[in-house]
Amino acid sequence: MYITNQSKYIRGQPGEFAAHHIAYIPKLGDKIHDWYFKTFGKVPTAAMLTHLRRELIQAIWLLLLDDEMMRAYEEGEAIKLFDDILRAMVLMSCIKFLGKWMCPRCLSLKEMVWLVGSKSDMRN
Repeated sequence: MYITNQSKYIRGQPGEFAAHHIAYIPKLGDKIHDWYFKTFGKVPTAAMLTHLRRELIQAIWLLLLDDEMMRAYEEGEAIKLFDDILRAMVLMSCIKFLGKWMCPRCLSLKEMVWLVGSKSDMRN
């Protein structure tokens, strides 16, 4: 999870630890083979295991995208952070074109894009 009005130039740097882990999707354990055999009387095929993995991911998405999350996604959310400033959360896709840099990692200014591929650019 990212806080979207934190600078994308900070979020793009791995050393800033701007991402927060909110969920881990578990692997299907070995017990699924035993359960499947006991329930259906045959060993699960590779295609069936793939299907079960996809169903697991969909079930986890249902848990993550509850009513509260969907309301925050659709309407935005105001959150008071550690500095006691109330910030409105917005979609990243809405503010991407407003950035000064082409990329959150390289810090190349958009106004300098016309120099890409030039002799001076190739020296750097």
